[in-house]
Amino acid sequence: MADKKKRYVLSDESLNSYKFRVLTSGIDIETRYLKNPVILYQHNDNIMSVGRMNLFVEGNELIGIPEFDIEDEIGKELNRKYEKGYMNGFSINIEPVELSEHPEYLLPGQQRMTVLKSILYEVSVANIPSNANSTVKLTNTENNEIPYLKLKQNVEMKKIALKFGLAETATEDEVLAIIESLQTSNADLEKKNTELSATITQANEMLKQAKTDKLEELLSNPKKSFTNEQKETYRKLAEVDYDNAVKLINLQPDAVKLSDFVNDGKNSVAKEDERMKLSFGELHKKHSQFLQDLKVNQPEIYKEKYKLQYGTEPKI
Repeated sequence: MADKKKRYVLSDESLNSYKFRVLTSGIDIETRYLKNPVILYQHNDNIMSVGRMNLFVEGNELIGIPEFDIEDEIGKELNRKYEKGYMNGFSINIEPVELSEHPEYLLPGQQRMTVLKSILYEVSVANIPSNANSTVKLTNTENNEIPYLKLKQNVEMKKIALKFGLAETATEDEVLAIIESLQTSNADLEKKNTELSATITQANEMLKQAKTDKLEELLSNPKKSFTNEQKETYRKLAEVDYDNAVKLINLQPDAVKLSDFVNDGKNSVAKEDERMKLSFGELHKKHSQFLQDLKVNQPEIYKEKYKLQYGTEPKI
């Protein structure tokens, strides 16, 4: 049985550092390699080979048992390094024949297509393998790079298309067309929104002015006879609660003048006489409107009652 220390994984189906993988079952070792099973040094075919490789497959791994040419200085040194465990990596040189981006061949994190079929050209000593077990060199004069996946982009495009109400088979141009249409519609909506905001602002200003005019009309009603102090109080209330201010103004009774009592017969005169006997404080508590009319129509009597009440003359 071969020495297990000399068994090396040349390739497996794991994801390498270039974000693609090679299917072991699809590697053709007979067409080229078995006819010339050389080991090169770092894929340099300008110098002689440093040995040969015996190949076999175990599961999904391509296994190699190297035989270094110990009569060659480089081969001898490499044999020593591999025997001592100072080097453990090999790189296969393949030509991709068939590639696929079908999901069944993809692994998490894969960014390039999977190599389903390939032709093995040679195996080289590798200082640093690109995956955990081996590295891969591509021999393909037409395309020496594994293409990136288009599948992920296609899947995302399908999602975007469905979001826009298009068929999942919609082309990129169709998706872009609907995006441009939506952008135009959005610009139109923004313009209309600006115009509507200006209209609303203007309407609010007109409504505010209408309320102010209505309030002043109510406060100027000659039947109410509001003092300047009362008017200012209602104006401040209207700034906070306009509807309630208007309601309170309307609830205020019309002013009653002394002349109304005089011209309303004996009963009115009697009522007037009774009120005239009351002190300023009593009138203020029970007949404030009468006191207000007294202030307007008979200021001298008003002043006299005020002075008797407070000891000073009022400022009228």
